Amino acid sequence: MVDAPRLSVEGTITFTISPDQARPGVFYDLLPARFPPFSARGIDVQVTKDTDGRATVIVNGPHSRFWRFQVAIPACDVRGLLVTATWNAECVVLYLNGQEVGRQKVAQG
Repeated sequence: MVDAPRLSVEGTITFTISPDQARPGVFYDLLPARFPPFSARGIDVQVTKDTDGRATVIVNGPHSRFWRFQVAIPACDVRGLLVTATWNAECVVLYLNGQEVGRQKVAQG
């Protein structure tokens, strides 16, 4: 038997996706993109960009499930895209560059 890491009912994960030098306009061009996944403290985050400029962000871990957000990518500068997910007993919230872009309620049961 493998023990899964115990996750707190509340938490935050933050990381930055930097544009590749070969594709500095990756956040606003019309080409799809798959960014390197990020993992920390039992939480995994995958970010992809569609041709319409929207991002799909999948957060795996809070409340032992996947949370899928499809959101517009806010304006980015040379520093890249700051991705933050927070969760508590009531909801999981996604922020891009400090702007709240998605919120999903935790099913109470």
